[in-house]
Amino acid sequence: MRHGPNVNKLIANKIAIDMAPSKDSLQGTIQNLLTPGKLQSTGRAAEEWVAQAIEAVRLAAEPNPWRTATDEEIAEEILRTVVGRKLRVTKIEDIVCHE
Repeated sequence: MRHGPNVNKLIANKIAIDMAPSKDSLQGTIQNLLTPGKLQSTGRAAEEWVAQAIEAVRLAAEPNPWRTATDEEIAEEILRTVVGRKLRVTKIEDIVCHE
């Protein structure tokens, strides 16, 4: 499926997080990169995770200004929030529950 630049950046961010088992584990990250099929499966999982995160934002309780927003607009706001707070987003709740 084709995505816009913000959705793609969010997917890439999630892949980077998931490929690095911990912040300080370069060896684990390299092992993940060398494991056949790991990057592809992580990419598919990240794409699904981002779709679920965007849908969770869209379905959040009122008042919800994002209900009619595009995937790109929601992804842009998630990225702005993550970069602004330097969050390491690992759960959908990290996006939806923070103000």
